[in-house]
Order: sequence, then C-alpha cells, then structure tokens
Amino acid sequence: MKSVMLCAISACLALLAANVESHCISGQRSKMLSLRGRVESVEIKEIDRSSAVIDIKLKMDLVNTGVTPVILLRREPLFPGGALARKPDDFRMGNVLAADAGWPSNDISPEWTTLRTNLDKPKPPADETRILMPNESWPIQTSVRLIVPIDPSKYTSLSSRKKESLATIRQLSPVWLRVVCEVWPWNVEPLTADRNKLEFGHRLQRRWKDIALLWLDEIYSEPIMLDLKSIASSR
Repeated sequence: MKSVMLCAISACLALLAANVESHCISGQRSKMLSLRGRVESVEIKEIDRSSAVIDIKLKMDLVNTGVTPVILLRREPLFPGGALARKPDDFRMGNVLAADAGWPSNDISPEWTTLRTNLDKPKPPADETRILMPNESWPIQTSVRLIVPIDPSKYTSLSSRKKESLATIRQLSPVWLRVVCEVWPWNVEPLTADRNKLEFGHRLQRRWKDIALLWLDEIYSEPIMLDLKSIASSR
C-alpha cells in the first residue's frame, strides 16, 4: 500500500494563512464555487506537555453558486488544513489565532501518469470527472487537524506565525474556522520545474472551455463556528 506523506512546512503555512485571509486572488476565485460546512465532532488530544491537536470532523457542501457549469475530478477533494480566528472578519485582516496545513509530498507513482492519460481527452471523461451544474452541490465528509500550544514557552513550530494557546482559544470560544480544499491535486501535473504553473490543467481547461470550466484553484470555505469551551482534552 502506498503511503501518502504530509509535510507541514513553513511555506505551506504561510500560503494557507495568506489565502485564508483573502481568497479572492485569482480570476477563478470568485463566487462561482462556495464551500460551506458545519462541525460534526471535535476531539482535543494532548501530544505532550507543550502541545495538543484539535481534530475536527466536518460535513461540507461544495456549491456551484455561479451560472457556469464547473468540472471537478471525481476523486475526493483534499482538505490540507485550516485556520482559526476570533470572528469571521478577522480572516480578511490576517488576525488568525492559529493555522496549520500539510500538502502531499511529490509523488511520481504510476497512478498519476494513468490519471493524466485518462484525462487527456477531447471531452471531460465521465469516469474521471464530474460536472457541477449551477445551484448543484457536492456533499463531502472530511476532517482537519490543528496543532496548538498548551505551554507556549515550551512550544516550537515549523511556522514563524505565532499560535495562541489552547487555553486562550477555549476562553475566546466560540471561534471561527476556515478550511482550504484542493480539488486539483498538484501531483496531477508532471514533475517539472514549472509544476506550479499547472500547465497540464490549463491545457485541459482551454480544451474544455465550451463545455464547462475546469476548476484548478484551491477553495477556501466560508467561516464555520467552532466552540471548544466544553471539549475536554484527552491523552
């Protein structure tokens, strides 16, 4: 079985924090797709004396709120991470309490070569893609994990961004969560120096433009209320 390695590095955290604060950066990131959700359950587990992990199970709905059909891969989207803020408007201002993210490492296994071959067709292949029509939604069950300090004096992070302590986040609760969703995995692109340009994805996007819009951008959710006040920690 192939294991997927998640690397939580400072560059990923900086990207998440910046984009969670303002997700209307590119032309695609308009109101065409809306990611809405609610918390199903929360667990807080102490990793050691200095830190704890907040494990949040979510029920999400990816909704086409535009007038153009959107093409998505059939495979389940990835939710690499999220961020917490005191109130919804704080995300736009960069006032986050904590943020974590972990994207899959580079993977050159045959499954991605096969997927590229299957996708490289004149029309979106029905067995690999789905078309989300206007007003249609895609329900998704997922989870995200956030690591926060218990004792900030003993806590070290891969990110330079300061995180508030678990006690502070609890005291401020209910707080707000925003998560990031990846619907076009980076590993779909061939392993090249310019992989971040999504050349393969953009080529398909141009080819299929008269049918629907192939969505390549990450999607950032609407703020989700999260109350940690009554959640006890476990070891």
